[in-house]
Order: sequence, then structure tokens, then C-alpha cells
Amino acid sequence: MTLFIFTLGFDEKFIIRFLLRHHLSKSDEVVIICPDDYLTNEKAKNAYNSVKKILQSWITKEQIAILTLNPDDDSAKNIRIVQSYFNRKNPNKIIVSLSGGMRIIITLTLLALLQLQKIVPIQLEIDFENLSSYTAMPLEIINVPYSSRVYEILLLIHRNPSISIRKIAERLGLSPATISREVKDMKKRHLIKQVPDLKITPAGKFYLTLHSPVNWSEIEDKIMDVE
Repeated sequence: MTLFIFTLGFDEKFIIRFLLRHHLSKSDEVVIICPDDYLTNEKAKNAYNSVKKILQSWITKEQIAILTLNPDDDSAKNIRIVQSYFNRKNPNKIIVSLSGGMRIIITLTLLALLQLQKIVPIQLEIDFENLSSYTAMPLEIINVPYSSRVYEILLLIHRNPSISIRKIAERLGLSPATISREVKDMKKRHLIKQVPDLKITPAGKFYLTLHSPVNWSEIEDKIMDVE
């Protein structure tokens, strides 16, 4: 089961675009996160009804949940509510859109997802304001601590797709047993997969890019002078 999560505001166009990208299957579930007074607003109600109409063309109302938060409540309490709700679920994957809704609800949802107890692939999607495209990233990788050994193993697999555990061990001067343990943990964290050779996943590529050295010249090119 894939769990689809999105925050919903007055404008449903981002969420409709998100849903049409994926075409939910009959086993999927949806969680809509919004303020507790959301459906008392006519504009919000119209947005919700538009989204619900699309959802019910794929899944039943029993597969749709609305999780409401009081933005005025303590932030830690709200994060705990969202986190506890998600931890009760058992999805194979989570796909989340944070393109709509109140900024505080978006932030609380993001912080809750970053602290999930279960290791599950979490694909975060954010649509561009002009609807020209969207960006996606494996959110669960943010919580994977940096390890020079993991980085070196990933780099070797990325550059040598058919490399064996024995060859990795030789290159790094470690025992095959040590590399096997690392590889097992990396598979669990969805950094690599075996089909049948070791392959780096999109999440693994994200990890490599996230921890790659950056030349200061690259940063300087992004800095603008104040006029």
C-alpha cells in the first residue's frame, strides 16, 4: 500500500496536479492534513470537494482520512499527533505533496515525517508556482547520517554497476564481512538494491549529491550583489 499525504488550502490546483501524476490504485490510502476549522470556510470546502471527487474515482471514502490540526496549539503537540498517526500506518511507500495549505501546517507535517520511526521510502514532491514542473526528493535520506564508508561504497557501486562485495572490500581495504553488513544496512535504508547486481537507487544518488564536496566557486556563482 502506498500512503499519499498532502496539505490542502484554498487552492486545489497543486493537489489535483499531484494526484493526476500518480493515479492511485485500489489498495492505496490518502491522508489530507488541514486546520481544524478548514471545512467551515466556503472556499476551502469547494477545494476539498474538488479533490474528493477525483479521489473517489479511484478509491473509497474509507481509504481517505482527514487529519486536522489546530495551528494555535503547541507545535510539539501537533508534530506528535501527525507522527503518531503515521506510525500507526504500515505503508510500503509514502508520497507527500506540500504544495498547498497553511505554511504552519506544511512545516508541522514536514517535521513529523522527518521523525518517523519506521524506515520507509518517503517521496516529497513540491510543484512550481507556475505549474511548469515539480521537484521530487527522497525525504527519508535526510535522516541517514553521513558516513565516509557508506559514501565510498555508494561511489564505487555508482561508478562500477556490476562490482561485487569482494571487490568493494579489496578497494576499501576492509573485510567482505564488514562490507556485507554495510550493504545490508544500505539496502534497508533504500540506498541500494540488488537486481541481481548491486545498483544504486535514486535515494542513493541523492545521498551522494547531498554529501559531495562543493567548490566555493559554485557557491560564489549563486551569490548576487545588493544594488
